Amino acid sequence: MRGVVLAVALAMAGAAWAQTAGLAPGPVASVGGHFRVIAQSAVQPVVINKIHSWTLTLTDAAGAPVDGASLAIDASVPIIERVTPTAPRVTRALGEGRYLVEGMKFDMAGRWRLQIAIRSGNDSDHVVMNVDVK
Repeated sequence: MRGVVLAVALAMAGAAWAQTAGLAPGPVASVGGHFRVIAQSAVQPVVINKIHSWTLTLTDAAGAPVDGASLAIDASVPIIERVTPTAPRVTRALGEGRYLVEGMKFDMAGRWRLQIAIRSGNDSDHVVMNVDVK
């Protein structure tokens, strides 16, 4: 299995925002339509000043799990150009298209934008979703 790499991606062009209450309740399609992502926080509701982990579930457009992908994640408050104070990263591939992200921390309440860049085989794409932090 190819290694899973996580890097902070500070600039990704364009994207439709998924309307959420906390985290997106179901799969969010990537901008180019290659992938679907479900983001699940270990902490509900998502709160400030607590480091926590997430599970990202990645499928292709047909719904088949995608293993061995390279993922880059960035969380920011776009209105004030604020980024998360930590460097969240994928620490483990869990199989069946699931990836463990550790080190996520939000330091202020409000709407954050989560961007996930995905590379698998010849496909590269990204997902953008909103996270409401209490």
